[in-house]
Amino acid sequence: MTVAALLGVAPASAAPEAGTQLAAADLGWPEDTAAATARTRAPVLDSAGRGKRIATVARGTRVTWRRIVASRDGCKAWLELEPRGWACAKDLAPTTDDATTAATGTSAATAPRWADIRKDGADAFASIDDIKSGVVARRVDDKTYVVVKGKTKPVKLDGVTYVKTDQGWIASRSLSWYSPSTYAGIDVTPQTSFSIGWAVAKKPGAKIAVRSAPDPGAPKVRELAPRDLVTIAELSDDMARIGPGEWVEAIELRKPARVARPDGIGAAERWIDIDLDQQILVAYEGDVAVFVTVISSGRVFWETPTGIYRITGKEVKSRMQYQGNPDAAPDDERGREAWNVADVPFSMRFRKNFALHGTYWHEGFGRPRSHGCVNLSTTDAKRLFDWVSPTAPAGWSNLEATGDGTPVRIHSRRDPDPIWRGYDGKPIDAQK
Repeated sequence: MTVAALLGVAPASAAPEAGTQLAAADLGWPEDTAAATARTRAPVLDSAGRGKRIATVARGTRVTWRRIVASRDGCKAWLELEPRGWACAKDLAPTTDDATTAATGTSAATAPRWADIRKDGADAFASIDDIKSGVVARRVDDKTYVVVKGKTKPVKLDGVTYVKTDQGWIASRSLSWYSPSTYAGIDVTPQTSFSIGWAVAKKPGAKIAVRSAPDPGAPKVRELAPRDLVTIAELSDDMARIGPGEWVEAIELRKPARVARPDGIGAAERWIDIDLDQQILVAYEGDVAVFVTVISSGRVFWETPTGIYRITGKEVKSRMQYQGNPDAAPDDERGREAWNVADVPFSMRFRKNFALHGTYWHEGFGRPRSHGCVNLSTTDAKRLFDWVSPTAPAGWSNLEATGDGTPVRIHSRRDPDPIWRGYDGKPIDAQK
C-alpha cells in the first residue's frame, strides 16, 4: 500500500482508502524520517482536506507530525502536524535538519523599507521597460503606504531614481520614507515599582519642561524628551516630583497602574489591560504584571471600543485598507478618510476592524493617533505577538484562535468596568 507514485516519487500498485494511516516510507521518504520542511508557504488546515485555514508555515520551516493519512484529493496524503493542524504532503519534503527553520533571519541587505506616497500621488509601472516606454500600470493615491523589498536594486533613468514596491516601480521622489521607532516598553519583575511614568508633551513633538518647584511657572531646570522614563516620587493633581527639586506637570506623564483580574480570566491566564486615558498597556500572567508600555489608540471620531475581548487571530504582516466615501461632505472627516497600508507588522485581531499591531509610520506613542486600532512600536508588537495566544512554533504565521485567544481588556473613565464582548462587538457571557 503506497501513495508514493501519486506524489510523483515511485510507481504504485493501488491507492489506499482515504483515512488509511500511512508511514513516511509510503510517501517515498526514508522510513526513519521524523521531520519535514515546507517546500513553499504551506497552508495549515483545521482538518484534512477541505478544512478551514488556521495557519501558514513559511518555506523552509521544519515540522513534525502525529500521523499521516491517505486522501482521495490532490494531496493524496495529509500530515497531522505538531502542535495542531493538517498539511498537504505535497507541500512538504523530508529532512534531517534539527533547525526550527532553514532561514536565519532577515539581513540588513534584504530588510524591507517603508514609504508613503506623497500628496499628489504617483505613477506605478509594472517593469523597467514600461518606465522607458511610459506605460503606466496604475495611479497610486496618497495615503498609500508601500513596502520596498531589499533584494531589488533601484534603477536610475533620465535622472530619476525608481524603486520596486508592492505597487510597482515608483519614482523615489514621490515617496516619503519611514524608519520604525526604536522605542520599547519594559519587562516587569516582582521588584519593579509602578511609580514610573513616560514623558509625553501636551504639544506633539515638544520637549517636557522639568521645573524647580511644584508650579508650572517655576524656573526650568532641564527638559525631557518624548517617552523618557522617570520615577515618580510624589504626585499631586497637577504636578509630579521626579527627583530632588525636579517637578513635571502631571498631565505630561503617562502612568501605569496595577488592576484587578476581571471575572472570566483564569488565575494563571495571560491577558492584556489597556487604559485609554493614560495610553498605557500592561500585560499580565494571572495577577502578576509582566510587561508595560505606552500605546496609541483611536483619535477623535475613531475611538478604540472599550470591552473585554479575546484575540481571534494574528498575522506577521497584513494589509489594512479603508476606502472612505468620496461623496462625503467636506467636514465629514470620518467619511472622507481613506488609507491603504502595506505590511502592517504583527497584527493581533480582537474585534472586527480592530487589532493591536506594530506601527512603522509614526512614533507618537502616548497619545491617541490611530483609526481605532491599538498602535504599538514594532519592537513591542513583536514582543506581544510572540507572547499572546494563539501560539505556534517559529515559522508559523497567520494564526487563527480556536476560542482560547488571549483576553484584552480596554477601559476608560467613561467605561471603567467594561463587559465581555465578541468579535462582532456584541455582549457575551464571560464563561463562553
